[in-house]
Amino acid sequence: SNSSQKIFTYKDDFTIEEKFYFRVKIFDLLNDKKDWLSSNVNKIDNNYKNTYISFNENEQKYKGILILEPNNKRWIPSLKNTRIVDNVTNFDDLNLVFKSNNKIVNKEVYTSSYFPSRMNLGINLKRHYTLLPNTINSELINWAITVYDNSKNNDDYINKVLAEFSSGEFYYSLKPANYGNNYSKFFLETKEGYCEYYAGTLAILTRIVGIPSRIVSGFYAGEYNDYGKFFNFNQSDAHAWVEVWFEEKGWIRIDPTAFIPNQNIKDSNNYSVRNSSINEGANFIFSKTIRKIYNYARYLDYKWTNTFLQYDKKSRKNVLKKYLDKKYFVKLIKSIIIILLFLSFIILFYNILFNKKILYTLLIYKLKKKGFKIKPFHTHQQIFKMIDLTEQKKINDILNFYESNTFQYIHNNILERLNINLKILKY
Repeated sequence: SNSSQKIFTYKDDFTIEEKFYFRVKIFDLLNDKKDWLSSNVNKIDNNYKNTYISFNENEQKYKGILILEPNNKRWIPSLKNTRIVDNVTNFDDLNLVFKSNNKIVNKEVYTSSYFPSRMNLGINLKRHYTLLPNTINSELINWAITVYDNSKNNDDYINKVLAEFSSGEFYYSLKPANYGNNYSKFFLETKEGYCEYYAGTLAILTRIVGIPSRIVSGFYAGEYNDYGKFFNFNQSDAHAWVEVWFEEKGWIRIDPTAFIPNQNIKDSNNYSVRNSSINEGANFIFSKTIRKIYNYARYLDYKWTNTFLQYDKKSRKNVLKKYLDKKYFVKLIKSIIIILLFLSFIILFYNILFNKKILYTLLIYKLKKKGFKIKPFHTHQQIFKMIDLTEQKKINDILNFYESNTFQYIHNNILERLNINLKILKY
């Protein structure tokens, strides 16, 4: 699927522990081929009738807004301790997920509130969450039993499993060796995979020793928009984690990939993960400007959607009739273009005056065009030494200025900065 495909936008006026982990689907059955599947909720209701009960505390008057893009499906992403208040949804109180009554073929807005819940599981239902096929590798079973026998309790055992993932031997990669659903090979040999491998393995290792667990798939992190104070979630933010049952606490989220050291993350589509690492080679001249324009465009889209879709159908028709005539539409497009160009100019002008790195990068680009073989790891002193005497005289003042601002933290005035930037532009 397209990793940049926009899935939904979310904004709220409250903070809860489960933020950033949006639930979509639960996987609680492992078949003989080691495929994780979702149980039929109605079938579970019939088999384990009255063995689970949800206790809802008083609903708090806080609001979250989720704008969901059309996906031709019924699932609606939601946070664990929230409830979607719109009456067009169905709530699965066993899996704590929401579905629309109909397939979502248009952009929709959903309102949610903070609604914490507790749950009790009967003995038979707990046993359901420990079921495993007889095709689980014996080496994996022996590893789990040995570690569990040497653990103080369930908490200690789970901590030892997570310690394996954080040991430095495991790697996160979107392109691991193709070994299918061989979780034992992943855990005992290759030690490299993406979130589904880590979640599936943790669920198996807990079930082997009788600890109830299930896999949750959904979306993690998202990209924050400074203009609208909301989060954008793309297909690249899709994620999987595990919920483990604790008698006193209920279902507790454990994300095994969070225990992988940062240096062991080989690649990731997730914006939050990419943004946490430093890539010096990606310092393009207009990257910050483009990102700001992109975020502002998404902010405008959010404002329009959040306002327009809140109307009832009659109000929408009136708005369209009043404003979306041909003349108004042309004026609107022209105004948007002018605003975007003006914002681009302001941001670029600000960067020219105050961002000490952007025009330094332009200088390096111009030196490369003149034939100097400059590498990303070269310091400005090394660059100065590799160019000829004539070029050294031309850029001596520029590099001295760059050094004083970057390493000596001497803040020159705007006129001096402008003068240096003009020299780079003329060079």
